[in-house]
Amino acid sequence: MQLLILLALVVSSLARSFVKGPPARDARTSSNKYIVKVKGDVRTSAEAQLKASLSAAPDHHYSLHGFRGFAGTLTTEELTRLESDNLVCWLSNPIANYGC
Repeated sequence: MQLLILLALVVSSLARSFVKGPPARDARTSSNKYIVKVKGDVRTSAEAQLKASLSAAPDHHYSLHGFRGFAGTLTTEELTRLESDNLVCWLSNPIANYGC
């Protein structure tokens, strides 16, 4: 009986070393990811200039019926600027909002 318990512990320890879980989240890097929705009447060139003004290129671009925008990493200064920009409809931080 004790041998079976010991064997089970050894097997589970070995299995744990081979199976890696998801990478640990770093709050400093994940919390500065935002989805930015631009207003529907914004010209494509204005949206391109908005994206070009960022320090890092967006990770994703959205061009769907009823939803245009992008997602990526924003600095504090960029976030403040975009929050008051007339081209931006809204910003969302999915990590902070949903804890994903």
